[in-house]
Amino acid sequence: LEQRLSSLEDSVSFINRCTQKVCDDRAVKGRERAMVRALIVYRLILDEGSMTPDNIISRIARYGGISAGNLKFGNRGPRTASLRHVASHAMKSFGYSFPDTGYRMGGRDHSTIIFSWKKVNEAIIKYRDSIDNILRMETIPQQQPSLDEFPDDENYYSRCLRRIDGGL
Repeated sequence: LEQRLSSLEDSVSFINRCTQKVCDDRAVKGRERAMVRALIVYRLILDEGSMTPDNIISRIARYGGISAGNLKFGNRGPRTASLRHVASHAMKSFGYSFPDTGYRMGGRDHSTIIFSWKKVNEAIIKYRDSIDNILRMETIPQQQPSLDEFPDDENYYSRCLRRIDGGL
């Protein structure tokens, strides 16, 4: 995954394509599908190296098609919750403590972050090979956008997701 994603729309399209392939191969539906999609987003940001908590939240939210505020404080729908679990796991993976991660994820208790950590670990074990195989076969659009290139308009994310078939 040395090549980088060139725009938000390309990244959402790429993530949706990969999610569809993994889910078709493994007959995954519902909440598990949302977790597979979140794991693909996670896999893409892991290639970017060490990051600050705010950068982790921002990247996962933008690649996931939601706002950073919604990721931290938003609803409990499967898509948002899966992305929130993955963001918590990513922060812990980059060395932040459970209490610090909970604080940065909207004031959540450390036990909630421990639950997220375990849930994502189980999903990684279950889907790692399938996701890695799909990502190796897929062509990733070329250039990585800077954070400044992503629009802050929440309606933009909704329009992107509506245009792409197979969105969650």
